[in-house]
Amino acid sequence: MNAQACVGDCGEIETSSHLLLHCDFFGTVWFFILRWLGFYSVMPYDLISHFTQFSFIDGVAKSKRYILQVIWYATV
Repeated sequence: MNAQACVGDCGEIETSSHLLLHCDFFGTVWFFILRWLGFYSVMPYDLISHFTQFSFIDGVAKSKRYILQVIWYATV
């Protein structure tokens, strides 16, 4: 097996962005988390954009944003 191949066995090159956001196997975790929180969104390409998008969702109180950031850090 190629050391660069994704461990999700999807045939893609394993990068942090692919593994955590776009992998058909592991990336779906974010869809479940967002759905659990009642949000729907398109996944950005990179982790920095994903953190910004996830942590600063419109209409969420500042105190809840901290909880979202903890969820993001715990998942990543």
